[in-house]
Amino acid sequence: ADSNQGSSFGVRLGYHKTWLNDLGGELLVPGEVGSNSRLGVNLYQPFDPAQRYFADLTVGAEQRRLNLYENNHRFAQYRVFERSAFAGIGHQLGVVGTLRLGWLHREIDSTLDIGVPIFPNFEERIAGARLSLDIDQFDRMHFATRGWAANLSYFDSPQDSYGKASLDLRGAYALGATVLTGRVAYVAATRGELPLFDAGSLGGFQNMTAFAYHQLLGDDVRYAGVRAERIVGRLPLGLRGDMRLGVSFEAARIGRPYTERTADGLLDSTAVYFGGETPFGPIYFGYGRSTSGSSNLFLSVGTR
Repeated sequence: ADSNQGSSFGVRLGYHKTWLNDLGGELLVPGEVGSNSRLGVNLYQPFDPAQRYFADLTVGAEQRRLNLYENNHRFAQYRVFERSAFAGIGHQLGVVGTLRLGWLHREIDSTLDIGVPIFPNFEERIAGARLSLDIDQFDRMHFATRGWAANLSYFDSPQDSYGKASLDLRGAYALGATVLTGRVAYVAATRGELPLFDAGSLGGFQNMTAFAYHQLLGDDVRYAGVRAERIVGRLPLGLRGDMRLGVSFEAARIGRPYTERTADGLLDSTAVYFGGETPFGPIYFGYGRSTSGSSNLFLSVGTR
């Protein structure tokens, strides 16, 4: 929940079957109901006993809300329904990360739910090659104390005449009971212009915290943030994780904004928060503010 967008919720269930065969094939079936609804099937099949090379097949469908903002006010909400499929091959880079190459197909339909129809309803069918590199060397999934991670991806859609490149780099380093974390990100079209449904987005906790989730949409999106967290305690015996008090400083620039179109200069966000890892996942409570006038009081339980 946050003071800009209101509340959202979701209940997730998943089925994970390992060792489908001697090479270590896996089946994952995740589902979610709530503000957003999703259902997917992922099949992972290694080609060799060492699992260095593999095939990856994913199909899914989801329905989500897309809120559009101008001057810190939500002026429209669209209901977006998407069906997608990805088929590709990959290579495990030891214990460092994974490289994937494949073909992505998406069918996206949107209808105006409430608000002003500044953007028309759209029906898009896109397909193209996708290359991605995922590296994660953090010591924990949430509330890491050391390590780094990198996510790079490239997508090119010949029929829609656009390409998209994205980069996300993160790192963490501990100085005693204080943990310093940094992040830089970049999303832009390599040719053409990114469509609204595939635009770069900012907003939400540690992604320009002072703004609502996905409040800032556009092309040529650049982000940098740093935060300092003080470990102030640990959960009682039988539970796990740190409890931390933190402060963050963030900055971003959007070359071609689709929403908040006056936000074409340097944007900033400062936040203070308290959080920790619990049996229900990470929990955060805090407040963010920007010199542009946007502010956000938020409570987050679990992950989006």
